Amino acid sequence: MISLGQILGRAIIALWRRRLPVLGLTSAWLVLDGLMLGALSGHDPTLWLGLPLELVQFLYSDALLAGLLQILLLLPIEYLHDLIRAVLVVLLLWTLLAPLPGGRRRVSDLALPILLVLVFEIAWTTALFPIDHGLLHLAVGAESAGTIDAATMAYALQSVKIVLFAGYALAMSRFCFAYPNAVLRRGLLLERSWHETRGLSTRLFLLLLLIPVPFVVLRTLLTMALFQYEFTMETRHLLQLSMELLNSLQEVPTAVLSLAVIAVAYVAVTGHAAAAIPGGARSPQQLAEAFE
Repeated sequence: MISLGQILGRAIIALWRRRLPVLGLTSAWLVLDGLMLGALSGHDPTLWLGLPLELVQFLYSDALLAGLLQILLLLPIEYLHDLIRAVLVVLLLWTLLAPLPGGRRRVSDLALPILLVLVFEIAWTTALFPIDHGLLHLAVGAESAGTIDAATMAYALQSVKIVLFAGYALAMSRFCFAYPNAVLRRGLLLERSWHETRGLSTRLFLLLLLIPVPFVVLRTLLTMALFQYEFTMETRHLLQLSMELLNSLQEVPTAVLSLAVIAVAYVAVTGHAAAAIPGGARSPQQLAEAFE
């Protein structure tokens, strides 16, 4: 059975073998993710509706009502974010799981995989975003009311985020094969993914949990460097934009390496013939080409 180190090593090799398309997709992902988050940064979603000031004040007079309203307004934006992610996830896995010449696929073949991955992503967003945003809203409200101080709020929020991410990684370690199944136009096959990952779930969980660590450290160092500069009220939006871009700098490489790990594990379990991934099975076409 493939070890944790072998999974990670093969994932890095696979990304290197497809380095040009991977670099292009990662760059596009960073730009789109950063621009979208930056455009939303610092904007109150209730203002998008053009509601009268009196109504906005009334809505914000009740913390629970205000939080629910923001969640309802932000969810469609998160779904748009999921669409961007679904397209790039499919393109990346399409690149990593592609066979050698002879197994050509058309661009039109991507429509169904993108739709399937989008449904999968929306399901995660619908489950996790209200919890994450709701807790943030409650924490900010508690700080404003003087119930807790800023340091305690920050510590509590980080602790909750870690617990949520650990739960996400645990679930993803069993359902992650839905991504390659979708890309290969086999459907999500969630039940099959649950059974196929049984022998690998602990290793996948640890990898999905640990992969973000170096990128979190990098973001923390860059954030500390950013706060060496003095931002005025006029340039505060630049600080917010910079923070969102740093978040993207953490999340996108984490996603790319995590998807490569999933692709390697999928090939190891199913024997899918993928030219970029070492140790995978070869198709009859690939074997014929190797002996020519």
